[in-house]
Amino acid sequence: QYSVPYAMSTTIIGYNDEKMKELGLPTDTWAVIFDPKYLEKVKGRVTVLDSSSELFAAALKYLGYSANDTDPKHWDEATALIKKAKPYWAAFNASSYIKELTVGNIWLVHGYSNDIFQANLDAQAAGRKFHILQGMPKEGAVLALDNMVIHKSAPRPDLSLKFMNFMLEGKNSAELTNLIGSGNPNKDALQYIKPEEIPAIPRRQGAFGVAVYAPLADAPCEPDIVLVRGTVKQLMLLAEAAQAAGVAGGGATMGRPTCAVLPEAMQSGKTATSFGCIGNRVYTGLGDDEGYYAIPGAKVAEVVSKLAVITEANRQLEVFHLARRVQNPSVS
Repeated sequence: QYSVPYAMSTTIIGYNDEKMKELGLPTDTWAVIFDPKYLEKVKGRVTVLDSSSELFAAALKYLGYSANDTDPKHWDEATALIKKAKPYWAAFNASSYIKELTVGNIWLVHGYSNDIFQANLDAQAAGRKFHILQGMPKEGAVLALDNMVIHKSAPRPDLSLKFMNFMLEGKNSAELTNLIGSGNPNKDALQYIKPEEIPAIPRRQGAFGVAVYAPLADAPCEPDIVLVRGTVKQLMLLAEAAQAAGVAGGGATMGRPTCAVLPEAMQSGKTATSFGCIGNRVYTGLGDDEGYYAIPGAKVAEVVSKLAVITEANRQLEVFHLARRVQNPSVS
């Protein structure tokens, strides 16, 4: 009634893919921003936002607390964490870090997803050999929703409403996302995906009552879906275990969009495999040799019960084939 959402962004980790790989640093945890054992490898090449609310939110999430935590003891812990990490940071920066990432002066940032998206576009336009990728911390991150509002004393509220309507048109809304890499809360923008693709994308039938995302060990309720990220070999073992348990899905390995693997597994009651999609790979840092395996929550125990046997069988088969190959080099 009073505001209109038009864009979304997250406050996450941005990084130079070549440098992080070279140094062997993780890109899916706030530890790389706050833990000296990682920071000592990138001292002077890291920046964090100059927003105290954003920085404390990241510190609180890393410590296992809510970004909206109000417990003074938890804030003292976050303060100590920030002070310990500060000597390793090059700057508190919310503006020029895009350029510094682009030219390669800075290798790691605590920043906004839109800015990291722009830094990568600029790096590729300049012909850099590296990419600037986005890492979603496993501890959680801040999601921001940008809204349009009209000031109560605006001289031309009629023009303001016209501009809002203009921005809510699907084509214009989608253009903003394509331009700056923002998330899009506008359903009408979907019409600018190729129409023939939409019916083929699995989707949940009916709305969620509550959606909860958490590591399996920390889930506050029984999961509908357990999503496993792994190498091709690991997914191979899971697929064999699911087949032995009689819960393997029969469909082809899925692709874009990655999220479609969830309703596919939920509605079929069977497992589903996904190669991922380019958007997911950018935001999660999914490796070239990695993919996803979705297992209905009610079937996890059945798959796990077969996994140990399948893994051992494959280990023994590997030993057999390696020995056979040594004895008969011509065998392929």
